[in-house]
Amino acid sequence: MKNKRFVFDTNSLISALILPSSVSRLSLKKADEIGVIVFSKETLDELNEVIIRSKFDKYVTLEDRLEYVQRLEAK
Repeated sequence: MKNKRFVFDTNSLISALILPSSVSRLSLKKADEIGVIVFSKETLDELNEVIIRSKFDKYVTLEDRLEYVQRLEAK
């Protein structure tokens, strides 16, 4: 049973998505491997609001961004 809990802010979650070699991506992956990632409703609401902005189109498609949020929400 994974008993460690990890919390990430919205900025870290976005960095983890758009920058494959970022510290945020590596941290999120490691946290998922050894523990449970937890989110506040406010963080998920902010992520849903920010992730649809067109400025992220050059990094990741909108479809992939929305799928990413769905995967996080399912945790």
